[in-house]
Amino acid sequence: MSNNEFTDAEIREYLLGQAAPETAESLDELSFTDDFAERIGTVEHDLIDDYLAGELPASETRAFDSQYLASPLRLEKVQFAKALSAFAARSGSAEAVSTGAKISFWDGLRNWRLAFQFGMAAAGLLLVAIFGLMVYRSGLTSSDAGPAVATDLGSPTPAVEVIAPSTPESAAAVTPANTQTASIPDRPGPNQASTQPRPQPTATQPKRQQPSLAIFTLTPALRSTSYQSVKLPSGPARFDLRLESELDGPFTAEIIELKGQTKIWSARGLVARGRDDDRTVSLRLAPGTIGTGDHRVTVFARDSGGQQEKVGDYFFRVAP
Repeated sequence: MSNNEFTDAEIREYLLGQAAPETAESLDELSFTDDFAERIGTVEHDLIDDYLAGELPASETRAFDSQYLASPLRLEKVQFAKALSAFAARSGSAEAVSTGAKISFWDGLRNWRLAFQFGMAAAGLLLVAIFGLMVYRSGLTSSDAGPAVATDLGSPTPAVEVIAPSTPESAAAVTPANTQTASIPDRPGPNQASTQPRPQPTATQPKRQQPSLAIFTLTPALRSTSYQSVKLPSGPARFDLRLESELDGPFTAEIIELKGQTKIWSARGLVARGRDDDRTVSLRLAPGTIGTGDHRVTVFARDSGGQQEKVGDYFFRVAP
């Protein structure tokens, strides 16, 4: 069906829920088209205006209250139209008030749009004027206007701009006897020391040097009396333990202080580096972890059957 096959009265009945089922179905389909949706909107605007003005018949008023206002979206639209119409009635044109003309919500909305557009245009012109004034003032005070000239208002002789000459001869040529010169601060000559204090260089704080990493390589010992002597620095230390086992790991290591048989450090999940007969397991120790005296490092790994097996013992002595 086309848009022209339905009258405004039929559309009003459709909005009020009074249209026949076949007519409502056809209007539902047409409401999804842009042209007919705009026409429905126009009829709906007039319907809301008549309702707010109290010009609807009693049957249409009951249908409006029970059918049209049953939709929360339509109810919000009517409430907003009522509020804006009341505001337009308070601040509307004198002509509308004096003649008693009905102030439509949609007319008020159009007036608000015009007022907003006019306000934006006025604000834009004001900004352009302010910007032009700032540019004009900055042009008057800009350095491009030329060097400043000293002027004496009490003397009929105009002031003359004086430029410091590069040579004594040129200074005598350009400086007349009756010229009033502007005060120019003294500048030191090529052989004259400047009286202005020179900025003193600020002392830079020396960068704190990070303690270097000490690296020790230990080999497994067959006897507990075979100690390797090490001297630990104040920084971190790393022990590289050479492996003589064919187990792949991961490895577990623990450090025992032999004097009290106390475990002071341990780690799990260690991975060997290198290949074949040149493999090592590395232990990284924070400063202060190990004290002086005799220590033993024991390394374990699990065999193919899942049993833990000792890989080797490493003995070292920390010198004071």
